[in-house]
Amino acid sequence: MKRKSTEWRNARIAHIDEGSGPPVVFIHGFPTASFLWEKVVAKLAGSFRCVAPDLMGLGYVEAPPEMDLGMESQAETILGLMDSLGIKKAAIIAHDQGGAAAQIIATNHASRTTALVLADSVAYDNWPVPGVRFIYGVGSIPFLGSRIVTSPILRSLATKFGRGIETGFHDPSALTDAMRNNFNRVGRSASARADYLRFIRAMDNRCTVEAAASLGAIRVPTMIVWGDHDRLINVRWGNRLVNDIPDAKGPVLIKDCGHFSPLESPTNSRE
Repeated sequence: MKRKSTEWRNARIAHIDEGSGPPVVFIHGFPTASFLWEKVVAKLAGSFRCVAPDLMGLGYVEAPPEMDLGMESQAETILGLMDSLGIKKAAIIAHDQGGAAAQIIATNHASRTTALVLADSVAYDNWPVPGVRFIYGVGSIPFLGSRIVTSPILRSLATKFGRGIETGFHDPSALTDAMRNNFNRVGRSASARADYLRFIRAMDNRCTVEAAASLGAIRVPTMIVWGDHDRLINVRWGNRLVNDIPDAKGPVLIKDCGHFSPLESPTNSRE
């Protein structure tokens, strides 16, 4: 899909903006970008205005060097994009680490949300997941760290030891060459490698631990969605979210699907 670029403060935010109707904002996680949502957006754009931004530090626009890439800042940037696009409130659909931004928005900016969907989401203190901690450790090696974490060799080793992107798919054949190319886009330039590492180093689960204290105040329609074979974030976290968010539905399990549910099973993800 064609990506647009919108200026907000000192940043240019890359995003998909397709369709018309009630607005829906899709938030991806790590290590994806707005490409995660393309097939879902294609199915919904006939009925909704679908906006899917790239989180700063990932995707198609490089983050300003002085920009904080923590999830509180990412949530603020998403709200800034909504303002720039004239969207006062929207349904928020978020995956993986994008769920942290969604929880911040839903608990701290309740008037901006009309509905909430969390899919295979980080929450509480369940992140960074072990594979990301592994990448962080390697990336901390002086001088060579940024090149190592984005190298094909590390990706190969990570896959061998169950830490690669293949781990996020129940059916490895669902990971197409086009998807792999999107995953591997990071690291194609020195600045992209630097942003990738900055994004990892900004990971801090304190924001979701703090948001957890206010989950009971969420009053918009909420659904929790999970791949039934998610090996990266166990569905028990989805059960906990359902228990803590009033009237939340789910977890809705997507059959024969891993962590990257919007890629592996976009037809079922339409729920």
